[in-house]
Amino acid sequence: MENNSIGKIIEVIDTLTGPQGCPWDKKQTPLSMCDYLVEECFELVEAIRMNDPAEVAEELGDVLFLLLFVGRAMDREIPGFLQEAVEANVTKMIRRHPHVYGEKAASVAEVVRNWEQIKKLEKAEKEAEKEADKADKELAKLAEKAEKAVPAVLAHLTAIRHRDSAAYLPDLLAAVERLV
Repeated sequence: MENNSIGKIIEVIDTLTGPQGCPWDKKQTPLSMCDYLVEECFELVEAIRMNDPAEVAEELGDVLFLLLFVGRAMDREIPGFLQEAVEANVTKMIRRHPHVYGEKAASVAEVVRNWEQIKKLEKAEKEAEKEADKADKELAKLAEKAEKAVPAVLAHLTAIRHRDSAAYLPDLLAAVERLV
């Protein structure tokens, strides 16, 4: 298969969704395409099970078209999305096949064991990333609250300094607690 075949499908998609394109296609989003994608996947599976190469080719083309259509729709929202998705998948598939791209596996059972172990590790890494992102967001919220509290704290400190009295210290501490 030539790479330019995929490029031609993308050109068709870009034409259909472009300014002079199809009104229906231009309105589609990744979400609106979900049911069509599921339907075409079922049709592909049925063609494979029927062992009908012509039908497999047709349905495979439909699924590929819809996958690329969704990818290009995502590209409009997040430039470079489709390219990044493809590159991430290549990296993932190479990582999941160390028996091909690294040390050799002794058996099919070992390949399956390695595959499952790698998937578990990937899942754990994703969970750790989510937790780190969550912690970063919580820290950012706390920093924002602290940033908002600074003027009030400075005002109280200035009042204490000008009055040369620690009588306002409890008020200062209470204000800090309320703000943070």
